[in-house]
Amino acid sequence: MQAAALQQAQVVAQQPTVPPSQAGITRCNLWHLLLTRSQLEQLAPLLHALAAHVGTPLATTVLEGCFVRLPSEPAPTGHALCRIVAVRLPPAGI
Repeated sequence: MQAAALQQAQVVAQQPTVPPSQAGITRCNLWHLLLTRSQLEQLAPLLHALAAHVGTPLATTVLEGCFVRLPSEPAPTGHALCRIVAVRLPPAGI
């Protein structure tokens, strides 16, 4: 199960970026993953590694049905900075 979740995240992470002409910024990466608490816990090592790599703290709260965003933002140096944000999804039907 853990290997499958990590493989899914790697596949998503390999998706191409939005061309600058479409994004309106230097570079834009945006991946949306709908994960259960169990899946997000299994991905925790990968998310912590990503957070450490880009120097951004990872929120420690893990909620059922999290919406995990990994947007890339242009930095003054031209490099992309990545933020990891976990947001609770609204209840179904809203």
